[in-house]
Amino acid sequence: MNLLDLLFLHAAYMAGIFTVAILGAALVIRAQSDRVQPTAGGIHNHAERPQRIR
Repeated sequence: MNLLDLLFLHAAYMAGIFTVAILGAALVIRAQSDRVQPTAGGIHNHAERPQRIR
């Protein structure tokens, strides 16, 4: 019973870490994309004709 409780605790702990890591990575990627590409048009500009970033 103790080993089973430890297994469930470990599974819940890993799920929490995984969720926090995914959300943190998504926030970091959004923040960096907003900071690095402040060009007029943004992503749509690259979709129409890809330019070389100077």
